[in-house]
Amino acid sequence: MIEEFTAMTALVEGADTGEPTERARALHDLLDSLQSLVTDVKLRLVEAERERETGSVEAQVAIMRLRETATARDEAIEAGTLTEQEADEAGVFSHLDLDWLAEEGLLEAVALGA
Repeated sequence: MIEEFTAMTALVEGADTGEPTERARALHDLLDSLQSLVTDVKLRLVEAERERETGSVEAQVAIMRLRETATARDEAIEAGTLTEQEADEAGVFSHLDLDWLAEEGLLEAVALGA
C-alpha cells in the first residue's frame, strides 16, 4: 500500500511539469489509490475492533467465572466443607485475591490463563 502511494505521489510530482491533462489524470489516479487505501484501513480497523470486543467479552466471562468460583469457595468454607488452606492449595482464588489482581491490572490475564 505504502509503495503504491509513494509511486503515485512521484507520478504526480513528475506530472507537475507536464501538461494539465496528464497532471489531472495522475491526480485522479492518486485519489483512487488513496480512496482504496482508506477503505482498506477502515476494514482493518473494523476487524481489529471486532477482535478486541471478542477478547473483551471472553475476558468478562472468564472473570465472572472466577468470581463465581470465589463465591463458591466462601460458601464452602462457611459451611465447613472446605478450609482456606485446602482452597489455596487447590488454586481457588478468594475475592480478596481477585480484588488484588484487579488492582494490579492482572485479573484479565489470570482469567484468560495467560
